[in-house]
Amino acid sequence: MATAPYFDGSQPCMKVDPEVFFPEMPVRPNAEDKRYYSIAVEQAKAVCSTCPFINECLSYALYNDVTGVWGGTVDTDRNQIRKNKKILPPKSMSLVTAQWLRAK
Repeated sequence: MATAPYFDGSQPCMKVDPEVFFPEMPVRPNAEDKRYYSIAVEQAKAVCSTCPFINECLSYALYNDVTGVWGGTVDTDRNQIRKNKKILPPKSMSLVTAQWLRAK
C-alpha cells in the first residue's frame, strides 16, 4: 500500500476548490450530463498535469481505494493501468470493514 502523498500547500490542487477533483456522473446520465462530466474531468486532469507530485498521487491511487481524479486519472484510467501492470485492485473500505466485523 502506497503512503498518501505529502501536501505542503504548494501543489496546484491545493490552490483550487477540492470539488474540482470529484466530478459526479448521474446514475442515468443523458448526453449533456456526460459532456459536463467529461469537461469537469479534463479540467481536473489539467491541474494535475502541472504538478510535480503527479506520480506520487497516481501511485497512491493505484494501491488505495480512492475516488475522483488522482494523479491525472479517474477510476477507469486507474483500472486500465492496474490491468496493464498486473496490479491487484485495492479492497474497498466497505469490504475491509465488513471483513473486520465478521472476524469479531
